[in-house]
Order: sequence, then C-alpha cells, then structure tokens
Amino acid sequence: MRFLQFFYRVMVGVVICIGLWAVHDVQVFTTWMRARLMAHLEVNILLRDADASDVEALIGSIRSPGDGAGEISFRSVELISKAEVLELASRREDLRDVVALLQGNPFPDVVRISVSRFRHAAFVELVERVRSDPIVREVIFDDTVVSYLGRTDVVDEYLPVVQQVIALFFILALTAFVAALARRRHIDWTETLTVTLLIAVGTFANIRLLSAVTHSRAVPLESVLWYTGQWLFTLSVLVLWHPSRRAPEHDVLA
Repeated sequence: MRFLQFFYRVMVGVVICIGLWAVHDVQVFTTWMRARLMAHLEVNILLRDADASDVEALIGSIRSPGDGAGEISFRSVELISKAEVLELASRREDLRDVVALLQGNPFPDVVRISVSRFRHAAFVELVERVRSDPIVREVIFDDTVVSYLGRTDVVDEYLPVVQQVIALFFILALTAFVAALARRRHIDWTETLTVTLLIAVGTFANIRLLSAVTHSRAVPLESVLWYTGQWLFTLSVLVLWHPSRRAPEHDVLA
C-alpha cells in the first residue's frame, strides 16, 4: 500500500512537470517560429511617379505611430529608386535576359519595409492606410507569412500572462515550502530524490528536443529559471500534500 501511494505521488509530480514543460515549449516554439516568419516578411510598396516631398511624407507616415502604436515596429524603411530596382533585376539570372531587351526603365520606385514586431490587426491597418495614399500603386507582401503570423498572435500575446500566473504559483508554493520547513514538517527524501531524478532526466530530454527543433545549443536564462522554478514547485506541492502532516520529533529536519 505504501508503495502504491509512493508511485501515485511520484506520477503526480511527473504529470505536473509535463504540463509545465508543455507551457514552456509552446512559448519557445512560438517565439522561434515567429522569428523565422518575421525574417521572411518583407513589404514592398510600389510607387507612382511623385515628387520627392510626397515620397518623404509617405515614409514619414509609415514610421510615425498610428492606431497600432506599440503593436508593430520596423527594422528598416528604405526607399529604393527605380534605377536601383533595374540594377537589382539585372543581377538576377532569371531576369537578366529580359532586362537586356527592355528599352528604358519600366520599374517604379519602391519603399521596402522590414518588420521587427508584428500584430495582425496593426499590420492590416498599416497596409490599408498605405494603399489609400494617392502615390501608392500597389503593396506587395507574402499573404501566407502574414496569415501564419496572425495565427500565432493569440499565443504570443496571452501565453506570457499564463506564464506570469504560473510563476506566481511558483513563488507561493516555494514560500509555503519554506514555511513547512520552519514548522519542521516531515519530508520523504526517497520520494524527493526520485522526483528530482525524473525531473532532471525529463529536463535534459526537453532541452535536447528544443535544441533539435530550433537548432540552438544555448539554453536561455529564462528557460533555466523556468526549469528551476518547476522543480521547486513540484517538490513543494508533494511536500505540502504529504499525508503525514507532522513527523515525530525523532524524524524531522533539524
């Protein structure tokens, strides 16, 4: 009977850790996937023939905060002249022969935007605002990339809140754990060491999994803190939940 209780409690600790690993991994995978998608998100704004002042006004309106201020930001907003566009096209092997047959330069000036922070609603608002400008001929971007980024918005926005709530429980459980030690509560060291060993093995496997997917060998400080917190949280729950509320005086922590 005691073995079944021991096994049951250890499995509870394992289930708690699996849940916490899942929350952590979703955050890591979402951040990694968004970074890869952002690297492929490039917005090209094709311009009509316009005065330089109008072009500068357009660039200024893009850089200035709009309704989505704080929800979208840019790594760069640059103007590429039609001469530069022609030169870039002539360097491409698939366009070189076509460019050689052209008479004059049919390419427009282009404003190229690289996005560093993305929220789907703010991005759509920006695109609609730019398209309404009379000097803009067309706005080109990869709809698929924008669609995938939009799907990760909810996770990227609300998962940190979930993590903060869990971190609060980490702190509360650790505080209760310290208080339990102060009250000389019994600790089952066999159970504690078993759970610690299982958590260590699981954490190592989790790190290897994340490394294989994200191709990153470094473990961020945030992950180290999370792994440590979930270990202390799990042990705290098991200690506080132990059926023996108090140990005899000869079987307590000194």
